Amino acid sequence: MKKHIRICKLNPKSLKNQKLLGLGRFYSADNGDGHGATKLTTWKFDLNAMKRALVEMIIIDEYPFSIVERVSLTIDTWTSQQRISFMSLTAHYIDENWKLHTKILNFCPVDSHKGKDLGDLIKLCLMDWGIDLVYAMTIDNASANDGVVRVVRDAINKWGTSILGRDELYMRCAAHIINVVVQDGAKIMNTSINSVRAVVKFIRQSPQRILRFKEAVVIEKIDSNKLLSMETPTKWNSLH
Repeated sequence: MKKHIRICKLNPKSLKNQKLLGLGRFYSADNGDGHGATKLTTWKFDLNAMKRALVEMIIIDEYPFSIVERVSLTIDTWTSQQRISFMSLTAHYIDENWKLHTKILNFCPVDSHKGKDLGDLIKLCLMDWGIDLVYAMTIDNASANDGVVRVVRDAINKWGTSILGRDELYMRCAAHIINVVVQDGAKIMNTSINSVRAVVKFIRQSPQRILRFKEAVVIEKIDSNKLLSMETPTKWNSLH
């Protein structure tokens, strides 16, 4: 089956005119802050175009080969059940053997989710580790995170180590984008989803109800050892 998929003419991935979805940044002359709108658009991978872009990057733009010495960052924030907010900052890099390494630089509670406050915290962490060569940073696709990227980008520009300029530093989290798309599509099933959520919440509120639910499972001869669980709003795959 796997071999057939690669050569099947009906496979969408084998169609030469098939395009991919991606987020594009569009700028307007009326927008004076230097930031454009993000829109969902289509694009087609072109190997020749990538080769030309690589040649221009090295020859015309004179980007140094030392860009391979840089690290990429991922930032994640969340709130625990105790209503305590945390932030994790992780660095990723590839060694000379093309092996990916992942190192947690910081894991700490945060008092504010404002873009400037989180950006300042990330900047201080990078300074503590002596890291000024940053290739890109991945963070949730939320408007508030534009402020985070702006603070970090300005710091890198001030350090004189920027190579990709302004918005190219910002890699929007694909998992977060998928979650937003799925949650938006799930609105057409809100009535059913809310009903299931209400039933699960009702049963989980009492140990006696959970026990009676387990007894009902046995009576109905349902082969399952799993307990009822609530979905996580930030994880679209927990919805099903």
